[in-house]
Amino acid sequence: MANILEKASKKFKGERTLGTLLVIGFMLVFWVFLYTPYRLVFTACVALIAVAATYEIQHAISVKNKVLYAVSMAYSVLEVFLISYKAPVQWNVVLTAYVLLVLIITVVMHEKTQFNHATAALLASIAYSYAFSCFILIRDYYLINDNYTKQDCFWLVLVGFGGSWLTDSFAFLVGRKMGKHKLCPKISPKKSVEGAIGGVVGVVVAANIVYVIYNFIITKIYGFGTLGEGGRKFLVMSALSVVLAVISMFGDLSASVLKRNYGLKDFSNLIPGHGGIMDRFDSSIFVLPTLYMLISSFELFY
Repeated sequence: MANILEKASKKFKGERTLGTLLVIGFMLVFWVFLYTPYRLVFTACVALIAVAATYEIQHAISVKNKVLYAVSMAYSVLEVFLISYKAPVQWNVVLTAYVLLVLIITVVMHEKTQFNHATAALLASIAYSYAFSCFILIRDYYLINDNYTKQDCFWLVLVGFGGSWLTDSFAFLVGRKMGKHKLCPKISPKKSVEGAIGGVVGVVVAANIVYVIYNFIITKIYGFGTLGEGGRKFLVMSALSVVLAVISMFGDLSASVLKRNYGLKDFSNLIPGHGGIMDRFDSSIFVLPTLYMLISSFELFY
């Protein structure tokens, strides 16, 4: 028995190492094309994340209708590209046509399609694809607001994306050492109040430290600072980090609720040892739209 457990442990570690390398490789491609003018490749990366998430949500609740899979995944790709390229189409026409098509599929293929399966397909393909498209909307925000530079927007994408992962990492580390009070024991027993506080504080400190380094590099290269001047930007950065960290936790807990409802450990085995796309990006689907809403609705830094 001990030998079996040892072999299983080694296999898991090997899978996790492979999965980590795959994630790092994908993220390197993602970040390289985030900052370059090669819109097609970056958009394709975002579309790949969106279509994988759309598939995983339906797989998690055991959708059987392959036609529904195909239609919803095709729409998720279409939505990302339409948003990225600002295609001259009326969005309500495309969206209405898609919703009607899903409803028709639900009726015509009712023996294979439950109504909750159709609604899950709509949620994943519409809402999640939009959420991931916020990578593009935030990156390109300087094109519609002269107050922001390309460097500013690159930093904001980093805040939205990196902040989600850092929140989870700091919460895990602090919770493991100091966690005594359960945050949501029925949803995620390992999460603690102390860990949540540690996650928020850790992200605020990390965001400001990394921003100082980033701003120093940009100043040396381009001769100007990013996100306005003065100490106000650090106050805004701290407040923004707190808001996004809290939103990130809700995103993570919502994914835990879904997995618990359907008795899942991971959304899929797409990334060996790590789970699926939704296991890695569950927080981002809340954080990215929130960040885009805030910067497009308020002049946060200026």
